[in-house]
Parts: sequence; structure tokens; C-alpha cells
Amino acid sequence: MKAACSVILANAGLGPGFLLGTAYLLLFIPVVTLEGIAIRTLLGVPLSRSLRLSFIANLLSTIAGLVLVQFPIENGPSLLSLCFVITIIIEDLYLRTAIEGADRGKRLRTVLIMNLLSYGLLVPFLGIPQRNPRVLELSCQNNLRQIGMALRLYAEDAGGHFPPELQTLLTQRYLFTEEAFSCPSAEASRRNGFACDYVYCPPPGPLAEADAAAMPVVWDFADNHRISGNVLYADGTVVTYRHEEWQELVRRLAREPEQSRLSP
Repeated sequence: MKAACSVILANAGLGPGFLLGTAYLLLFIPVVTLEGIAIRTLLGVPLSRSLRLSFIANLLSTIAGLVLVQFPIENGPSLLSLCFVITIIIEDLYLRTAIEGADRGKRLRTVLIMNLLSYGLLVPFLGIPQRNPRVLELSCQNNLRQIGMALRLYAEDAGGHFPPELQTLLTQRYLFTEEAFSCPSAEASRRNGFACDYVYCPPPGPLAEADAAAMPVVWDFADNHRISGNVLYADGTVVTYRHEEWQELVRRLAREPEQSRLSP
């Protein structure tokens, strides 16, 4: 959904930076410039005003994009076409208001050319949001929170004991899909009977609440995110560690997989 709607968002100055990352924000300048040149060439508006009109038109398109991404519409060509049509309608309405006396046919032709140019620039980059490191990291955190909730539900039913392996959460229906075990940043899922991109080391027995908050039970493989990693603690908390702190934690967990892993 967001991959297709990002065409609208990338036509704006603020939406890409907040939602889709730096790559789209960098595309804002050439998009506004291309559309400004189209307005200047086809409608005879001075260049400085053309760029201003292009900038404002694209900001209005962003509002539509921000609304559209809230709906659970399946990604695909039909959605991309919808984004294209919505952008044209919004920009045409704005130019009709901003440029008095402009010929309707010429204005519509200008808006169409503006968006063909900008879409042609942006469509090749539609995959970027899916590989945005921050988005992938947040998705991984969400996976661990789902696993943490399932582990705590299991422990409540098992007298405080955690399952011997994560796959038990699937077989006993505490989780209903393997997707929670797949880190979106991992190159390929590890397979230990099922796909899992996380290390799991259950506590040796029931934990007091204070100990649960300091006991890591599930964490990223060291190369999932390269320079960072997410750790799920027994109380359900997920913490992200970065750089040297993450590397040191990985080394400590590797040395003490079966021993007490209570954080100092």
C-alpha cells in the first residue's frame, strides 16, 4: 500500500522525510523543478512563480497521500493509477485557482505532463521504502513484541515456564503465523525446523518480575541489522542497541547462552 502511495508522497516536500526516509526527500527537489519547468513552459508563468506553484501543488498532493495510506488498499497497478488520478485532480484544481484566466485545455495538459515527468522519475524508486533501515528496524521490533506477548501468555499457562523452543508458540496456537519469526532485514531466514531469524534462549525457570525485566530471551542474529540489534526481555520489553553497545551485548550473550543473562 505505502509503496504505491509513495508516488503521491514523494511529490511533496514533507511527507517523504517523515514517512519514507531520506531518499524520497532528496527526490523532492528534482520533482518540484521538473513540474515548475512544465508550468513555465506550457503556461508562460515566470519561473520563480512556477516553482512556487509547483511546491504548493505538491504539498497539497501530500495531504491526499497521507490520507490514502491509512486505508487497507492492496498495492498494485490499480492503486498506482488511483494515486496518479488523484494527484492530477488536486494539482489541476489548485492551478485553476492560482492562475486566473488560464485555458482549461492547456492547464489540464500542463498538469498531465507535470505528473508524467514526476512519476517517470519516481516509479523506479518504489522499492526504497521497503528497504529503509529505520522502517525495517521498527518492523523487527514489532515482531519481537508479538513474540513477547505470546511467550508471556504461554508462561501464564505453564506456571511461569517459557516454551523449550519458539516453534511451540505455533504448534500450541499462541502465534498463528511464522512471519513474526522473520526479521525483514535478514538476508535469508535461518531454518531450524522452521524459518527463524532470532536467537531464543528461555530462562531456566520462573522469574520474578524484576528479574524478567533484565533477562533477554529473544534477540537478533548479529548480522540481521549490521550495526544494531533488537532484544526482547522476559517482561515483554523490546530494546534496540547500536554500534559498540550492540556488539558487546552479542559477545556477552554468546558467552553465556545457558547461564544467567541478567543485565548488570
